[in-house]
Amino acid sequence: MQFYHRETRSDRQGSYLRDGAVAERLAQKDYDRKVLNVIKTEQDCLLQYLGVYESQTLEGVYPMLSEDRQKLVTPLVLPDELFVKEWMEKPYTGLGFAEDAPEYITDRGERVRSKSELIIANLLNRYHIPYRYEAPYELPGFGTVYPDYTVLNVRTRKTWYWEHQGMMDDPAYIERAVRKEQAYIRSGLLPGEGLILTSETQYTPLSVKVAEALIRAYLL
Repeated sequence: MQFYHRETRSDRQGSYLRDGAVAERLAQKDYDRKVLNVIKTEQDCLLQYLGVYESQTLEGVYPMLSEDRQKLVTPLVLPDELFVKEWMEKPYTGLGFAEDAPEYITDRGERVRSKSELIIANLLNRYHIPYRYEAPYELPGFGTVYPDYTVLNVRTRKTWYWEHQGMMDDPAYIERAVRKEQAYIRSGLLPGEGLILTSETQYTPLSVKVAEALIRAYLL
C-alpha cells in the first residue's frame, strides 16, 4: 500500500521561509563582497596618494632650489625650519625684572620669574616647542598683556598663549586673573583653543605631569 504526503499550507510556508533565508544569506554575501572590493580600491588609491604626497609637498619645493635661486623667490609655503626661524626672530620687548627678584635660568639660558615658569620653559624646550617668553599681546577689552609663554604648534602653525596663574590664593591676584581670562575668551581665545591655562596655590604647586599633558594635547 502506498502512502502519499499531501502538502499542507504549513509545509509551503516552511519551504518559503527556508528559501527566503538562503536567498538573504546569498544576497548579503554578494553585497559584502562588493563592499570589500570598493574598500580595497579606495585603500589602494589612498596609499598611492599618500606615497606621492609624502614625496612631493609644497614645503619641500623651496629647499630644493639653489641658494642663489632661493634669494630670488618668495615661497608660497615656507618649510618648517624657516617658518619657525621667522616666528622666533620677531622682535619684541618683554617685561623687566626687579633688582631683588630671584633668578631662575632656563635650559635655553633665559631668565624667568618662578620655579613653575622654569618647569614650563624646560618642558617646552625638551619637546622642541618654539616659544617666546613674556612677549606683549594686545588683548581686546583689557590692554597689553604679557603671556608667560607665546608658543607655536609647528605641525598646525598655530600660535598659542600660555598663562600660568601662580598665586591663586591671593584674592587681588585672583580678581585680575579672572578678568584677564574672561577677556581672552571674549576675544576668541578659549582654553584649549588657542589658550592654555595652568594654576597653582601655595600648597598646590604646578604638576609637571599636568604641564606635559597640555603640551602633548595642544602643541605637538
